[in-house]
Amino acid sequence: MAKRLLVLVCAVLLMESFFSAVLTPLVPAYRNELGLTDGATGILVAAYAAGSLLLALPAGWFASRFNPRKAVIVGLLGVGVSSVLFGFAGQLAVLEVSRFLLGAFGTLLWAGGLSWAISSTPVANRGQVMGTLLAAAVAGELVGPPVGALADEVGTEWVFGGMLVLALLLVALARTVPPAAEADGQTAREAARAVTGSGVRAWLLAMIAVIGPSIALGSILLLAPLRFDDLGLSAWLLAGMFLAMSVVEMIVGPIVGRVSDRRGRRKPYLIGLAIMASCLVPVAFVTSPWVLAALLAVYSAGSGFAFTTSMTMVTDLATRAGLNQGYSSAASAIGWAGGVITGAILGGLLVGAVGYLGGVLALVAMIVTIGVVTLRRAEGGVGRVPNERALT
Repeated sequence: MAKRLLVLVCAVLLMESFFSAVLTPLVPAYRNELGLTDGATGILVAAYAAGSLLLALPAGWFASRFNPRKAVIVGLLGVGVSSVLFGFAGQLAVLEVSRFLLGAFGTLLWAGGLSWAISSTPVANRGQVMGTLLAAAVAGELVGPPVGALADEVGTEWVFGGMLVLALLLVALARTVPPAAEADGQTAREAARAVTGSGVRAWLLAMIAVIGPSIALGSILLLAPLRFDDLGLSAWLLAGMFLAMSVVEMIVGPIVGRVSDRRGRRKPYLIGLAIMASCLVPVAFVTSPWVLAALLAVYSAGSGFAFTTSMTMVTDLATRAGLNQGYSSAASAIGWAGGVITGAILGGLLVGAVGYLGGVLALVAMIVTIGVVTLRRAEGGVGRVPNERALT
């Protein structure tokens, strides 16, 4: 893969994940200023993922049909304009719509960037490349909370208005990089035949594998800000802890990717899912900021294990099926968005109804169930690294 392509895709995924994470330190302020309930807060947190979920398949189709580079360029332009809208929003409805649009156009960045990079990488190195790309995405999660805290201090208009300029600069860079090596033009009907030919059950299992850690992510994106607000801790402290989490995950992801290229995806995935689930429960009742920081750091290590391997499982399956990687990126986005929405909205409703501990236990039960399903039914091919000859 050309270095310029890798740099571009890393920057694109960083921007996408930045907008996913930047809301976190702003949640307490919006909650207090707009008088939001726990359920309404969950909806605001989940709006970004909702846009990703609804536009995932169209984004995958667009990247496959018209080439990933065009998907990236359109996504950058849409994200830049939506960022300005979010920065100047003063009402809940406008905030939710702008977050939804950011998620929708962000899906184009994800589908286009990921398929562009993966289709240009040999099968034997895809776990390592996926780990690198997800590390870049985690870097966006690292940058997001501090920038959100800065926006809380100096004003969202300046901070998010400036993101349009960055988006335009990345568009200029994208126009200098050659299109994807993978042949484009796979129609939706051809993609459907590839999916059914490789087994719908295997695809469902692969997407369920992505949903598991995504539920945990949606839960922590909601629960951590609520707990910090209840404990009277500052947005800057919350941003600092999320920054530390991102550093841990950014280090762990590429290492796990290299290991999974040689030893398989499933065991590292299950280890990561177990770590994430076990860290959620104490977050519901600990009161020490230092204990919270330690829990979130361990959680982020598990996240590096689970997300790197689960998303590479989807690209492996696409390789065996002869499916364009644009569609596999869409499948990952659907699993991610569906899980984040479930964790955020259902988590908010459960916490409001039965309290922190009861709500978290219900979410953990869902995550454990997904882990058991993945463990017992992996014989369908999910978790196996494909042979180089299977490269599409």
